[in-house]
Amino acid sequence: MQGISRFLVSCFEGDIVKGAILGSIIIPILWFLTQWLINFCISKMPLKALFGKLCANEIPCYIYFVKLFDQKRENTYIYNLSDYFPPRTSNRTNKKINTPYVWGEADGQCALDVVNTLGSVGKVDNIEIKDPAKDWDLWNGNIICIGGSEKVYSILDICKLKYCTLSEDRCRIKLPSGEELDAINGDDYGVIQKMKHPHTGFDCWLIVGVGVLGTLAAGYYLRKYCKEFGKIFGGREFCCIIKGRFEQGRESGIPFRVWPEPYLYKKIIHPILWIRKYKKCLVKN
Repeated sequence: MQGISRFLVSCFEGDIVKGAILGSIIIPILWFLTQWLINFCISKMPLKALFGKLCANEIPCYIYFVKLFDQKRENTYIYNLSDYFPPRTSNRTNKKINTPYVWGEADGQCALDVVNTLGSVGKVDNIEIKDPAKDWDLWNGNIICIGGSEKVYSILDICKLKYCTLSEDRCRIKLPSGEELDAINGDDYGVIQKMKHPHTGFDCWLIVGVGVLGTLAAGYYLRKYCKEFGKIFGGREFCCIIKGRFEQGRESGIPFRVWPEPYLYKKIIHPILWIRKYKKCLVKN
């Protein structure tokens, strides 16, 4: 009996040692695979997929839009004083001196929409406002261009992805079909276009309007419905033209044209969104 018990004890001890060794190997592997699967799923979430490297706080994000200045170079601007007895209009004004540059209200409002959008995906650091005239040679980060500027044309030339372009006078949007969109009859148009720099791999975004409302509507639509872009296009390059009405404000913007056609599985996963909202806007090559 003692011999049998000793034999069983020795067997169990061997199994325990083998189990410990096997567990020390399998558990870290399972932990690694679980973490990889979680990170993979997170990366495929609509917003993470759409913005990609823009979500990384360690990578710079440059927001470009033009600065305006006093043509007389007096560095003086006029602003309205408060009317203390509404609705009576006082038309009282005052001077703001020593102000060499200002921003257009539409560009500033669009920039706020962009920054709020970035904040929704955790991008809260390394965001800088840049001047296309002075910082034209910066390419070491993700770029967002608001409104027309020379930086926009540089990006279009480098990225070689021209779903749509701006006319030479920056007053019309030119489509590959030859159609030109102008701000007439109460309509205005804005462009949301995502491209990838072929050399740096960073994202380049264009948020440009034909007129003031076009810029405002494009920025607002991106902030409000960016998750839809992530669901339909994921991390792909794409372009969406937004159409809005002047008298209805920036909230009136709706999709007017979209490129390219989403992958089949995207349309299968999000059929209602695709059919109801974006399919009718698709421009086929």
